[in-house]
Amino acid sequence: MNTRKVLFTDGEGPIVTNDFALDVTSTIDKNLFLLLSAYDDYLSVHGPDEYQAGDTLALIIPLFISHGVTDAKMKKIAQHARLTPGVVQCVRKLRHDEWNIRIISTAYTYLWETVGAHLNIPHMDIASTDLQLDKLHRQFSTKKIMNVITETEKDIKSMTPSCLRMLNSEGTNSSTIDLFMNNESCIFLRKRLDRFFWKDLPDAGLEILSAIHVIGGKRKVEAAERFARQLKVTLKDVIYIGDSITDVELFQAINRAGGLSIAINGNHYALEAAKVAVSTPNMEFLIPLLNAWIKGGNDAVSSFIQKQSKHSDAHFVRVNPQNKSLFNSLVARHTKMRKIIRADAAVLG
Repeated sequence: MNTRKVLFTDGEGPIVTNDFALDVTSTIDKNLFLLLSAYDDYLSVHGPDEYQAGDTLALIIPLFISHGVTDAKMKKIAQHARLTPGVVQCVRKLRHDEWNIRIISTAYTYLWETVGAHLNIPHMDIASTDLQLDKLHRQFSTKKIMNVITETEKDIKSMTPSCLRMLNSEGTNSSTIDLFMNNESCIFLRKRLDRFFWKDLPDAGLEILSAIHVIGGKRKVEAAERFARQLKVTLKDVIYIGDSITDVELFQAINRAGGLSIAINGNHYALEAAKVAVSTPNMEFLIPLLNAWIKGGNDAVSSFIQKQSKHSDAHFVRVNPQNKSLFNSLVARHTKMRKIIRADAAVLG
């Protein structure tokens, strides 16, 4: 029986509905971020050994440098974070019941300096991607680097329309990884991005994966293990909540240890990796599931899911990716809920 009240959670999705990096990049060119996010999916499987899911947040740094994005601008945008419905009440109730809550987020620290304070979660209880843009500007705004970035951005923009049509096509069943492997337009873009990030930029003096330490993939596992040691527990005692490809490795680590992995309003990568999927319009609906875990571990969670499978507000299910029909229906349900959540989000600032 599990008596530990330990909850680790991703940030973007379970706590805030916006993608902070997308919000910032949209002030420059939203399409560039969408392309780099798709490229990130590809790199998470086929990229350099050191590449981790979520390193998109490193890939967009040259864009920030070339367009003069500053620490002050990042902090200003963070003030307008959109909180997931019910998350304030959920966190308040869990903290009242003496739960240990830790946030493990790929998002930049600017976001969590604001949102963490709003939720009364101390900075030391949050692992996120530390970025000091003004410092990077001073270090990498050389003429050589700026020329490389400008030329590449020009090339990418010319390739954007055809590749985005494929990535956004509702008629294709291909994943972004498949498209970057097999579609002519996306392959052409991928090769140009490969040259930029792994040859041209390093030759100009910028090794992008060394310039910033993004908390995603295996680095989320490392953060979780560090928090677990501080709490004197193991991952077997931990519930982890996530919703995207950056959470997959931590889901897998939690599963191996015997903890509880929950994909909440997740994409198909998260749903494939998590043991439990929850589609919900309000984070407070999670609390009974968390309490079931405390009372009786995985058995109690299974019993709760059986009783709540037809809950009118939230949908709880044990994930079975092998049943393709049911899994596809699950993905569709979660995709729909993600859109609803974004519409109902409360703006922090």
